[in-house]
Amino acid sequence: MGTRDILLLVAVAIAVGEIIRIRLMFMLKGVRHNAIIKDYALTKEGAYAAIMEFTHDGEVLNVLAKGAYKKKKYDVGTEFEIMYIPGKNDYVKITKEYMDIKMGAFMLVCGIVMLVCSLLK
Repeated sequence: MGTRDILLLVAVAIAVGEIIRIRLMFMLKGVRHNAIIKDYALTKEGAYAAIMEFTHDGEVLNVLAKGAYKKKKYDVGTEFEIMYIPGKNDYVKITKEYMDIKMGAFMLVCGIVMLVCSLLK
Protein backbone atom coordinates (compact mmCIF):
# COMPACT_ATOMS: atom_id res chain seq x y z
CA MET A 1 0.00 0.00 0.00
CA GLY A 2 1.57 3.24 -1.16
CA THR A 3 1.57 6.70 0.34
CA ARG A 4 -1.09 7.87 -2.11
CA ASP A 5 -3.43 5.05 -1.06
CA ILE A 6 -2.95 5.86 2.61
CA LEU A 7 -3.65 9.55 2.02
CA LEU A 8 -6.83 8.73 0.08
CA LEU A 9 -8.04 6.46 2.88
CA VAL A 10 -7.30 9.12 5.49
CA ALA A 11 -9.22 11.70 3.46
CA VAL A 12 -12.21 9.37 3.14
CA ALA A 13 -12.09 8.58 6.87
CA ILE A 14 -12.02 12.29 7.75
CA ALA A 15 -14.96 13.06 5.45
CA VAL A 16 -17.06 10.16 6.78
CA GLY A 17 -16.16 11.15 10.35
CA GLU A 18 -17.32 14.73 9.76
CA ILE A 19 -20.64 13.53 8.32
CA ILE A 20 -21.15 11.29 11.36
CA ARG A 21 -20.17 14.12 13.74
CA ILE A 22 -22.74 16.51 12.24
CA ARG A 23 -25.48 13.85 12.31
CA LEU A 24 -24.72 13.01 15.95
CA MET A 25 -24.67 16.69 16.89
CA PHE A 26 -28.21 17.09 15.58
CA MET A 27 -29.35 13.85 17.22
CA LEU A 28 -27.92 14.72 20.66
CA LYS A 29 -28.41 18.49 20.85
CA GLY A 30 -31.18 19.11 18.34
CA VAL A 31 -34.73 20.14 19.16
CA ARG A 32 -37.54 19.11 16.81
CA HIS A 33 -39.85 21.79 15.45
CA ASN A 34 -42.39 22.11 12.68
CA ALA A 35 -41.26 24.67 10.12
CA ILE A 36 -42.35 25.97 6.74
CA ILE A 37 -40.28 26.96 3.76
CA LYS A 38 -40.49 30.75 3.82
CA ASP A 39 -38.32 31.35 0.74
CA TYR A 40 -35.11 30.24 -0.94
CA ALA A 41 -31.63 31.75 -0.82
CA LEU A 42 -29.19 31.41 -3.70
CA THR A 43 -25.80 30.13 -2.52
CA LYS A 44 -22.41 31.22 -3.90
CA GLU A 45 -22.36 27.96 -5.85
CA GLY A 46 -25.64 28.80 -7.59
CA ALA A 47 -27.75 26.28 -5.65
CA TYR A 48 -30.99 26.95 -3.77
CA ALA A 49 -31.14 26.55 0.03
CA ALA A 50 -34.53 26.66 1.73
CA ILE A 51 -35.12 29.33 4.37
CA MET A 52 -37.08 27.60 7.13
CA GLU A 53 -39.37 29.62 9.40
CA PHE A 54 -40.25 28.25 12.84
CA THR A 55 -40.83 29.36 16.41
CA HIS A 56 -38.40 28.52 19.22
CA ASP A 57 -39.04 29.74 22.78
CA GLY A 58 -41.58 32.27 21.47
CA GLU A 59 -39.17 33.75 18.92
CA VAL A 60 -39.81 33.42 15.17
CA LEU A 61 -36.60 32.33 13.43
CA ASN A 62 -35.66 32.13 9.75
CA VAL A 63 -32.72 29.77 9.28
CA LEU A 64 -31.24 28.09 6.19
CA ALA A 65 -31.84 24.38 5.79
CA LYS A 66 -28.71 22.25 5.55
CA GLY A 67 -28.21 21.18 1.95
CA ALA A 68 -28.84 23.07 -1.25
CA TYR A 69 -30.05 21.89 -4.64
CA LYS A 70 -29.76 23.04 -8.26
CA LYS A 71 -33.53 23.46 -8.41
CA LYS A 72 -36.02 24.51 -5.75
CA LYS A 73 -36.80 21.06 -4.39
CA TYR A 74 -39.99 21.92 -2.47
CA ASP A 75 -42.69 24.56 -2.84
CA VAL A 76 -42.66 27.66 -0.65
CA GLY A 77 -45.11 27.05 2.20
CA THR A 78 -44.35 23.33 2.46
CA GLU A 79 -44.20 22.19 6.10
CA PHE A 80 -41.47 19.91 7.46
CA GLU A 81 -40.22 18.65 10.75
CA ILE A 82 -36.74 20.05 11.37
CA MET A 83 -33.96 19.65 13.92
CA TYR A 84 -32.61 22.90 15.35
CA ILE A 85 -29.68 23.28 17.71
CA PRO A 86 -30.63 26.13 20.06
CA GLY A 87 -28.29 29.09 19.72
CA LYS A 88 -26.76 27.75 16.49
CA ASN A 89 -28.48 29.72 13.75
CA ASP A 90 -26.17 28.61 10.92
CA TYR A 91 -28.61 26.01 9.61
CA VAL A 92 -31.31 23.50 10.50
CA LYS A 93 -31.73 19.93 9.34
CA ILE A 94 -34.91 18.74 7.63
CA THR A 95 -35.51 15.39 9.35
CA LYS A 96 -36.70 13.59 6.22
CA GLU A 97 -33.55 14.52 4.25
CA TYR A 98 -30.98 11.71 4.27
CA MET A 99 -28.43 13.05 1.78
CA ASP A 100 -25.72 13.16 4.45
CA ILE A 101 -26.21 9.47 5.26
CA LYS A 102 -26.21 8.53 1.56
CA MET A 103 -23.03 10.56 0.97
CA GLY A 104 -21.34 9.02 4.01
CA ALA A 105 -22.27 5.50 2.91
CA PHE A 106 -21.04 6.19 -0.63
CA MET A 107 -17.72 7.53 0.65
CA LEU A 108 -17.33 4.58 3.03
CA VAL A 109 -17.91 2.11 0.18
CA CYS A 110 -15.39 3.99 -2.00
CA GLY A 111 -12.85 3.81 0.82
CA ILE A 112 -13.38 0.07 1.25
CA VAL A 113 -13.05 -0.50 -2.51
CA MET A 114 -9.82 1.55 -2.56
CA LEU A 115 -8.46 -0.45 0.36
CA VAL A 116 -9.30 -3.80 -1.24
CA CYS A 117 -7.82 -2.73 -4.58
CA SER A 118 -4.61 -1.56 -2.95
CA LEU A 119 -4.31 -4.81 -0.97
CA LEU A 120 -4.83 -6.92 -4.11
CA LYS A 121 -1.97 -5.22 -6.00
